[in-house]
Amino acid sequence: DGKDNRFDAVLLPALLKALDDVEAHEGPTAVVITGTGKFFSNGFSFDWLGKDPATAVATLHILLQRLLRLSVPSVAAINGHAFAGGAMLALACDHKIMNAEKGMLCVNELDMGMGLSPQMLALLKAKVPTGSQASILLGATRVTSAQALPLGLIHEGVAANDVLPRAVALAQSHAKKGVKKHVYRQVKEGLYKEFLDVMVAADAAPPVVPTPTP
Repeated sequence: DGKDNRFDAVLLPALLKALDDVEAHEGPTAVVITGTGKFFSNGFSFDWLGKDPATAVATLHILLQRLLRLSVPSVAAINGHAFAGGAMLALACDHKIMNAEKGMLCVNELDMGMGLSPQMLALLKAKVPTGSQASILLGATRVTSAQALPLGLIHEGVAANDVLPRAVALAQSHAKKGVKKHVYRQVKEGLYKEFLDVMVAADAAPPVVPTPTP
């Protein structure tokens, strides 16, 4: 949106449609997800979350699970701050290139008085090393690229102007894996099976809808 790229009723469905188009492409395929301005994404639009929390949260759940199953390589070009749902979106990608000059990654739901749904927790457990989960999730620690790299949260930190070009180059280097999409999906579903099983079970249960509280 040119500001902080918050998730709303337009952006998340558009991302899902874009992933449909990516997976329909034949031949070498990969996808890069990035933001504009100083933010990768600041997570949910509070307007959307306030008006239709069930739909907002369910749509994010669909997107996170979709990325864990995606049949082509995905790269997050983290151009700036990635907070809350924005951090989850970045972490859900296969590879992460982060701005080393400015921007932090932070799962700050607890700072906002929000919980984390079983689907969100499953994604975060899949992507955040066990030894760092308390700091990242309970501490809502703001992590720079220099801190994220040794934790395994990102793959590389680069200068601001190099984030997108490096992400595109990385995507191109992995695109041949997107030729046999069923093979790539099979490996990912095996890799994340225990977490995907939690997500599927939670989808079938009464929904847990985290919303901000005073």
